[in-house]
This record gives sequence, structure tokens and C-alpha cells, in this order.
Amino acid sequence: MGRRHPDQAHPPPQPWQGLTLGQIKARGWSMRAVCGRCDTRLEVDVAVLIRLMGSDADLWGRHPRCRAYPWDLPDRCKGRVTFELRATNLGTPTRMIVDGTVTLVREMMAELARQRAEAEGPPRPPKSPPTLTVIHSRPLDDDPD
Repeated sequence: MGRRHPDQAHPPPQPWQGLTLGQIKARGWSMRAVCGRCDTRLEVDVAVLIRLMGSDADLWGRHPRCRAYPWDLPDRCKGRVTFELRATNLGTPTRMIVDGTVTLVREMMAELARQRAEAEGPPRPPKSPPTLTVIHSRPLDDDPD
């Protein structure tokens, strides 16, 4: 038996909880691509996207071309997909569209990165390798006399 209201146990994903693919994977959210034209719904493997785009990639507000080939059309679907996130399989999906919240979160993350860079200061020069100094106490003679 499941809960009647899964959103009470697992609230829907929000941009400040998972802006990047690495954060989405760490939270265990599922991702889906939904085409607005042909209504194709495809599960997205977040681990594969991280390998392709990096863990800092941000898909909020991105709408790539649909990859479906409907059987009744000679060409690929010309629609655009919207990504959806879900905290659980039964939870309410959150469409990954850009709104004021996403813009605010992006600005806050950029400001934090700038502050961290300022706090660390200029990059340190690399350490030079240690030098080896050889000291001879007396000259070496060939005859032992």
C-alpha cells in the first residue's frame, strides 16, 4: 500500500534543491523528457547525462529537439521536449522551465562561486622542486699515499 498523498512524504523537486545534474542524481530524483507535439514521454538516465555533459550541467529551461520517429510521419518529430523531475514515481512532476525562482537560484550560485574565489585569493604559484646540494669535505685523490 502506498500513501494517499505522496507529495507529503516527498515534496516535489524545486530548483534550489537541485539545479545541476549532480545535485539531481544525489537526491535520487527521476527525470523524464516530454514532447509537447507528439506526446512522447521518455525516461532520462541522469548518470549518462552526467558522463556526457558533466555534473555541473544545468538543464533548467533547455528544450532540445524531440528524438521520436512517429510511425505515421516520414520524418522525425519536429517538437521540443521539456524535462520533468519527480521525487518519487507517484509524486507530482516538476517541469524544468525557467521562471523567477530558477533565475534567482542561478544568480545566488554565481555570487557564492565569486565569493569563494575572492576568499581563496589569487592562485598560489606552484612549489619549486627541492634542490640537491652535494658537499665534498676533501678532494678525492687517485693515490692513497
